[in-house]
Amino acid sequence: MQSFSSKWAPITVSVLVIIIFGIALCMLAFRLVPDATSMHDVLVALLAQVQAVISYWLGSSAGSKAKDAIIAQSPPVNPAG
Repeated sequence: MQSFSSKWAPITVSVLVIIIFGIALCMLAFRLVPDATSMHDVLVALLAQVQAVISYWLGSSAGSKAKDAIIAQSPPVNPAG
């Protein structure tokens, strides 16, 4: 059984990355930042993190987690027979 923190840590990080990306995007869209070039660099970096979040939840990590759950529920294999 997973502990509370290991279960909620990926969710918390994912939500924070998406929220920070949204705030940065709004700041750029409403011109709240005087130097748009540096903000653009920040957005590019945050976009990479958003892509990592999406890959984590929809990519191989999700499939790996499902596989691990199936293996954990399966009966043990008798190596002698």
